[in-house]
Amino acid sequence: MPCQSDYLQPTDREQESRKVLDLLKEVGIKTGPTHDLYGRLDTIDRDTALLCKWCKANDVTKKSLELQIWWRDHQKADAKRRAAQQALERQTHLKLQALAKLSKEEREALDL
Repeated sequence: MPCQSDYLQPTDREQESRKVLDLLKEVGIKTGPTHDLYGRLDTIDRDTALLCKWCKANDVTKKSLELQIWWRDHQKADAKRRAAQQALERQTHLKLQALAKLSKEEREALDL
């Protein structure tokens, strides 16, 4: 089988890192050395949080359309993540309440 170079293409996460780093640069936040194509995966979450913090504190409508779209999508993703986390916490709470109602014998019968 001949050699291939398809592995050299940036992943979705690398592309997102590159986008976040470019947007940080747009708003005037220095990020340090990065790779032009692959971004910086070791700091992508921190970089995203930094850009999010900047967007919360500033008027993004005065910046590029790309930043405005990123901010809109980021807010939707954050809301979805928070809702999922709340649902998980609610489910965990309900399970604990239900288990507390069981007797020791009932728990043993259920292998709990």
